[in-house]
Amino acid sequence: MKNHIFFFSIIIVLFNIPLNAIAQEISSLDSIVENRAEKKSYGLINTNYYNNIVFLGRKSSVKAPYLSVLAGYYHTSGLFINGGVSYLAASGENRIDLFSIKTGYDFYAKSFSAGISGTKYFFNTKSYTVKSELSGNLSAYMNYNFDILDVYVDGSTYFGNTTDFIAGAAVSHTFYAVNDNLTIIPSLYLNAGTQNYYSDYNNNRRFGRHMLDGGGSQSLGTGMMGGSFTILDYELSVPVSYTIKKLGFSFAPVFAIPVSPATITNSQNTYKEDLSNSFFWSVGISYKF
Repeated sequence: MKNHIFFFSIIIVLFNIPLNAIAQEISSLDSIVENRAEKKSYGLINTNYYNNIVFLGRKSSVKAPYLSVLAGYYHTSGLFINGGVSYLAASGENRIDLFSIKTGYDFYAKSFSAGISGTKYFFNTKSYTVKSELSGNLSAYMNYNFDILDVYVDGSTYFGNTTDFIAGAAVSHTFYAVNDNLTIIPSLYLNAGTQNYYSDYNNNRRFGRHMLDGGGSQSLGTGMMGGSFTILDYELSVPVSYTIKKLGFSFAPVFAIPVSPATITNSQNTYKEDLSNSFFWSVGISYKF
């Protein structure tokens, strides 16, 4: 744990950015939209398939593949609004699992961009995805292009039964090819924060009485969770996108290494959560009009 905290501290010092500004949200409906600093307003329709929903290195015990559709309007002033719907394509499930609506403002300068946004989630009551105890979030981000590297930081407040604060940082570099229509962006993320939502998810959905044989119960300990701010995971991603006029195609593979396992207790035992690395990916197609 000391090594994790040391690594996180070094990143903060190098970037010279206060801790409360650092976070990174991995959302099942958010997609990277290139060239948002355009001279005219536009609409966007985006369809993505996610082979599994993983959030900050955590995932449900059952795979949760999503087919998501997002539609939005992006004004030249930087204001935007979008809404999305996700269909859970797991065997035996096959249902609408999530609606979301997001609005915010993006600012662009020559090498600097920043923005704020708010998102509201409407999960199906039967949802078992790891984010299903969340009702929404408020987020802010900053990005600076140093030519050699892009440095991205953001901060999010998540709302559920209890408020969570998530923080993270990312460095990336963009490679262009095929007349700049093809982009490849190797990226390294570090995420940290509190996890009240994860405690609620485990108690209410994963280990709740209604999900255990014989009506037993388990609860997630609070020694490493809840109000404790800690490193959550490291992620390596290499998003690839290709544009043809108004059409865009994307592929985003991610390898996540979760850390800081939770303490789980029941009436007989106390033990550490069994965390495992995750490889997950998404493919998408978008149309701008």
